[in-house]
Amino acid sequence: MTTHSLSKVTDHRYKVVTDTGVSQHNLCEIAQYLPIEKWYLVKESLNYELSEQALKFIYESVKRLNNQ
Repeated sequence: MTTHSLSKVTDHRYKVVTDTGVSQHNLCEIAQYLPIEKWYLVKESLNYELSEQALKFIYESVKRLNNQ
């Protein structure tokens, strides 16, 4: 089973990591852009094609971070 998690890079940047049980991969990064303080997917950080499950995880993570 594939799982996804956030790995903190800085207070304003996270890596989205996927774990297949055999290996881990950095899918992309999300970052908080100041001064608007909203979280976004960093387009230049996309390393892989994102699955529906990965997109849902990223969406829910950004939504949660934006509401903090």
